[in-house]
Amino acid sequence: MFENVRRVVTVIDDNGVSRFESDGAPPVSRRLQNAGANIDEVWRFDAVPGDITAPGDPEEFSFLSPANGLLVRRVEVPPDATRFRDETGASRIPEPHEGMHQTATIDILQILEGELWCLLDSGEETCLRAGDVIVQRGTVHAWRNRSDQVTRYLAIMVTAPLPHPIEHHANP
Repeated sequence: MFENVRRVVTVIDDNGVSRFESDGAPPVSRRLQNAGANIDEVWRFDAVPGDITAPGDPEEFSFLSPANGLLVRRVEVPPDATRFRDETGASRIPEPHEGMHQTATIDILQILEGELWCLLDSGEETCLRAGDVIVQRGTVHAWRNRSDQVTRYLAIMVTAPLPHPIEHHANP
């Protein structure tokens, strides 16, 4: 169901020549059992501006982005029908605010494949399809895949202070 990610990283060697440093899967990948999603940590800066010579491989998975940095993720979200189940294992409709969360980041997401609904705590929602880009600026939101196909997207998350942090929708 989930697709392997190939990550190619370049480097400038000691002689000033550009080289390919690595070519393969990202070193940190996490399958979220409760949400059924798959997250690959593609790259990470612990501070912005980033240090071109610093390694960008995270050592372990974290939901949080670096305190003053940037995080690049590739995410796969299965259909809601497989993500949300009742105690018998039957598919169920998620609660309106289920999965609502807020991060102290500006997130730029591009849908690579499939479609994904963005729900806001105001009750507004929109459907994003392949090629669409959303800029999420610290808003309280949740994601829904109402289709019958896996959705894949790329997310770039840049740390930013929240003007109005929330506490009532703290479950990502």
